[in-house]
Amino acid sequence: MAKKAVPSAAPAPTPTPMRTTRATKPKTGGSLGSTDAAEDDRVVAEMEVDPPKPKRAAARAAATAAVASAATAASATTIAAPRGRTSKAAAPVPATSISAPLSKTAQKKATAPTNQGSQTVSYHLRARKPIQVAVARTSKTSSTSSSGALTTIRSKRRAAEMAGENTSTSKKNKKKARQTDADDADDGDYEDCDDDTAGDGDDNQDSKKLSREEAIGEALLQNTTLTTLDLGDCVIDFKNARMQPIAAALVQNKTLTTLRTRNYTDAVIADALTQNTTLTELSAYLDANGARAMAKALTQNATLTTLYVDSGEFGSAEAHAIAATLKQNSTLTTLEAFGPQIGDFGAQAIGEALKSNTTLTALRLLGNAIGSAGAQAIGEALKSNSTLTTLVLDKNKIGEAGGLAIADALVCNKTLTTLSLYWCSIGDAGVEAIVHALEQNTTLTSLNLNHNITLGCGTQAAIPRMLQVNTTLTELDLGDNRLNSVGFQAIAEALARNTSLTTLSLMGNAMEVAGAQAIATTLKSNTTLTTLDLDHSRFGDAGAQAIADALRRNKTLTTLHLKHCSIGTAGLQEIGGALAQNNTLTTLNLSMNPIDDAGANSIAEMLKSNTSLTTLDLSCSELCFKVHEIAEALKQNTTLTTLDVSRNVIGAVGAQIISEALKQNKTLTTLRLNENHIGTAGVKPIAEALKVNTALTTLELDGNSIGDAETQAIAPALVQNTTLTSLKLGNDVLGKAGAHAIATVLKQNATLTTLELSASFITCAVQTIAAALKHNTTLTTFKLRDLNDYDPEFEREMSEPLTTERLLPQVRNPHDFGLEKALSRVSRLFLRENIVDSAGVQVIQEVLSLTKPSKLEIRFGLDDFGAQVIATSLKQNSWMTELDLNSNKIGPIGAQAIAEALMQNTKLTILNLSSTQLGDAGAEAISKALRVNTTLTTLNLRECWIGSTGAMALAEELKQNVGLTSFDLSRNSIRDSGANAMAAVISQNTTLTTLDLGMNHIGDAGAERLAEALLRNTTLKVLDLWYNEIGEAGELALDNALDQNSALDWLKYGPFR
Repeated sequence: MAKKAVPSAAPAPTPTPMRTTRATKPKTGGSLGSTDAAEDDRVVAEMEVDPPKPKRAAARAAATAAVASAATAASATTIAAPRGRTSKAAAPVPATSISAPLSKTAQKKATAPTNQGSQTVSYHLRARKPIQVAVARTSKTSSTSSSGALTTIRSKRRAAEMAGENTSTSKKNKKKARQTDADDADDGDYEDCDDDTAGDGDDNQDSKKLSREEAIGEALLQNTTLTTLDLGDCVIDFKNARMQPIAAALVQNKTLTTLRTRNYTDAVIADALTQNTTLTELSAYLDANGARAMAKALTQNATLTTLYVDSGEFGSAEAHAIAATLKQNSTLTTLEAFGPQIGDFGAQAIGEALKSNTTLTALRLLGNAIGSAGAQAIGEALKSNSTLTTLVLDKNKIGEAGGLAIADALVCNKTLTTLSLYWCSIGDAGVEAIVHALEQNTTLTSLNLNHNITLGCGTQAAIPRMLQVNTTLTELDLGDNRLNSVGFQAIAEALARNTSLTTLSLMGNAMEVAGAQAIATTLKSNTTLTTLDLDHSRFGDAGAQAIADALRRNKTLTTLHLKHCSIGTAGLQEIGGALAQNNTLTTLNLSMNPIDDAGANSIAEMLKSNTSLTTLDLSCSELCFKVHEIAEALKQNTTLTTLDVSRNVIGAVGAQIISEALKQNKTLTTLRLNENHIGTAGVKPIAEALKVNTALTTLELDGNSIGDAETQAIAPALVQNTTLTSLKLGNDVLGKAGAHAIATVLKQNATLTTLELSASFITCAVQTIAAALKHNTTLTTFKLRDLNDYDPEFEREMSEPLTTERLLPQVRNPHDFGLEKALSRVSRLFLRENIVDSAGVQVIQEVLSLTKPSKLEIRFGLDDFGAQVIATSLKQNSWMTELDLNSNKIGPIGAQAIAEALMQNTKLTILNLSSTQLGDAGAEAISKALRVNTTLTTLNLRECWIGSTGAMALAEELKQNVGLTSFDLSRNSIRDSGANAMAAVISQNTTLTTLDLGMNHIGDAGAERLAEALLRNTTLKVLDLWYNEIGEAGELALDNALDQNSALDWLKYGPFR
C-alpha cells in the first residue's frame, strides 16, 4: 500500500539516511517557526554588532585576488573549496591544492551594492561585535541571513551618505569628514599589513586592482599545474560579462580538469567549453539559459565526462535539453541533477535518452520530484540500456508503481550494479517486487532501500528469501524501515545461509533486545559479513550483551556501529570484555551512548589489551573528565590509530590529560577534539605535546573558540613538529596576530599538507596568509571556510560584546552616525547575543520609537523587565508582523506582559518564544491571549519548560482559536495528559495545519488519543511526534489513522533514542 513520504527540509545530493520512521507527502518550506523567507530584490542596510559575517564586495574581491595570485605563484594544482557533496566520485588526488571558499552564501547569489532603486533598511545589532553599518543588495535571499555582499561604511560621513543624507557638503564639512576618516584609521592598529608579511607591495596593489573574476582568470592563464578549481560558495558573477576573464582563461588553459561552483552559470562558461580541451568535470548551478547553452556545448565538447547540475531553477525543460544532448554526446559518463522542478516530464526525457546513449555509466537524480511516470520511463530504458552501472533516485516520490517498474527492469538488466531508492515511498509492494527481482538478477551488488515506510509482514519475509537465493548482492541498506522482531529474526536466519553479503545496515529500526539477540546469534556463525550498522537502536544493555557474546566468537566482522543504542555501564563492560578477546574488529562506533566512570574504565581496560581495534568513536558520550581513563590507556595501547572524543566538554583539564598521553603514545595518527571548550589553557598543553609527538598526522580542534591567542600558542609547535600533515583549527575571529602565526607556520613547516581555518578574517589577515602561501612548498590543501572580511578599523571592537555604555551614545545621538534617517526606513531589526542591561533595553525602546520594523529579533538574555518593555512597544505598534524573542530569560511575568500586548495588537502574525522559561504559568498567560487574538498565525513555544498543565491551558483556547495555523510545542514535557488535550484540539480546531509535539514524553496512550483525533480532522497537514516514547500500540494506531486520513501530508514519529 502506498504510504506518504516525509518532506525533505534541505535536499542533499548524497543519500544520507534520516532517522524518520514515518514519512508523508513532501512539503516545501522551513521548519516550524522558521523566520527565513524569500525577499524581492532590494538594498538592505545592516547595522551589525555580532558574529555578523559582513562580506563586503570590495574586500572579497581583494581577498579573492590575493588567493588567486598566491595560487599562481605557488604553482598549485588545486584551488578548492568544500561543496558539502559526498556522493560524487572523488577526483584524482592532486599534487597540491589550495582550498579557498570565500564564504557560505545563500543559494541565490547576492550582487554588489548599488545606489539604484529604493532602499529598504534593516539593522542588525547582534553579538559581540562593534556597531557597523553596511549595505547589501540581495536577490531573493533570506532576510535573516548575513551572507549578502556587504560594503562596510567606514566613517560617520559615509554612514550618513548611505542613510540618504546630502552628499554635497560644504568644503569645510568635507575637510572635517576627511579628518574624521583619518582619525578613524589612526584608531585601528592594524589598518595596513606589514610589508614582510603581506608580501610584495606591487603584488598586493595588482590584486586589489583586479576584480575577483579577473584575478582568477589571470591565475588560470599563468598557472601551468592547476588541475582543480573549486569556487564553492564564492560570490562570483557567472551570469555577466564580467565572467569573460575566467571563460577566456578556460579556452587557453591546458591543465584544468575540474571546475566547481555553487553560483548560477550562464552561457559564457558553457561557450568556453566548446573550445576547452582539458576540462573533464564541471559542477554548476544551471538556470534555463545555462542549461540550453550547456546542452549545445556538450554536442561539441569532447572531454567532459562528469556533469553535476544543481539548481532550484533547473526544471523539466532544462532536463529535456540536456537529455537531447545525451543522445549525441559520446564522452559524458556521469550525470547528476538536483532540481526540484525536473518532475516526470524531465525524467521521461532522460529515460528516452538512455535508450540510445552508450557512454553514461552513472545517473543520479536526487530530489527531483519524479513520480511513478518518470520512474516507469527510466525503468523501461533500463531494459535496453547496456552501459549504466549506477542509478540513484533518492528522495523522489516514485511510489509503488515506480518501484514495480524498476523491479521489472532488474529482471532483464545485466549491467546495473548499484541501485539506491532511499526515501522513494515505494511501499511494501515496491520493495517486495524489487526483492523478488533480485532472486533472478545476478549483477546488482549494492541496494539501498532505506526509509521506504513500514515493511509489512510479506515484505519482511521476502527479503530473507532473497538473501538465501541471491549470491551477488554485497551491500544492503534496510535502515529506517521499522522492521520488527519477526523481521529481524527472519533476516538473521537468512544471514546464516547467505555467503555474499558483506555490508548490512539496520540502523534506525528501533531494534529492541529480541532483534539484537537474533542478529547476534547469526554473527556467531556468519563468515562473510564485515560491516554491521545498528545505529539508533534501543536494545540497551541486554542487546549489547548479546552482541558482545557474538564478538567473542565472530572472526570476520571488522566494522560495528552502535551509535545511540541506549547502552549503559553494563553493556559497555560486556563489549569491553569481548574486545579484550576479539582480534578482528578494527572499527567501533559507541558515540552518543552515555559513558559513566565504570563504562570509561571498561573501555580503557579494553584498549590496554585489545590488539586489533584501530578506530574508536566516543564522541558525544558525556565523557568530560572521565577522558582521563581513556588517556591513561592510550599510554599503553599500540594499535589504535584514530580516536574521536569530540563534543564531550572535556575542557582545558581534559586537554591537558590527553596531551600527556600524546607525549607517550606512538601509534595514534588521528585525534578529534572538536567542540570541547578547551580554550587557550587547553590548546597550550596540546601544542607542547606536538613538539615531542612523532606519530600524530591529523588533529582537529575546530569548535573550541580558537582565536589569535590560541593560534599563537600552537604555531611554534607546528614549526617544530615534523609529522603532522593535517590540522583543522576552526578559528573564531582571526586577526593580525593570528595571521602572523599562521604565516610563520606556512613559511617554516615542511610537513603540513592540509590546513583548514574556518573563521572570520579581517582583510589584512587574508593577505598575510595568502602572501605566506607563495613561500610554502608542501601545503596541498588549504581551506578557508566561512570566510568573511572585516575592515581593520573595526577589528578590536569586533572582539568586544555590545554593552549599554557603547550602545547609549550611538543611539542617543543617531544623527552623528547618519542613523536617524536610516532608522526611519528600517524594515528588520536584529539584536542578538549582546550584553545589554535594563538601561540598554530602554534605549532599545527608544530605537523602536525611531523605527518601524516589520520584524524584531532580540536574543541577548532578555529578562522579564526587558519583555515588559518590548510588550509596551508592541501595544502601540501597528507595523510589526514578526517578533522573535527566542533564547531569552523570559519567565511567567514577561509572558504575562507579552500576552496582554497580544490582546491589543492586531498586526503581529508570527511570535517565537522558544527556549525561554515560560513554564506552565507563562503558557497559561499566552493561552488567554489566544482567546482574544485573531491575527497570530504562527506560535513557537519550543523548549519553554511547559508541562501538562500548561499544555491543557493552551489546548482549551486552541479549540476555539480561528487564527493560528502553525504551533510548535516540541521539547517540553506535556506527557500523555497534555497529548490528550492536544487531541481534543485536533478534533475541534479547523484552522491549525501544522502541529509539532516532538520530544514531549508522549507514550502509547497519548498517541492513541491523537490517532483517534486524526480520524475526525480534515485540516491538519503536518503532525510531528518525533522522539517521544511511543511503542508498537501507539505506532499501530497512528498507522491506521494515517491510512484513513486524507488531509495529512506529513506524519513523523519514532522511538525516543
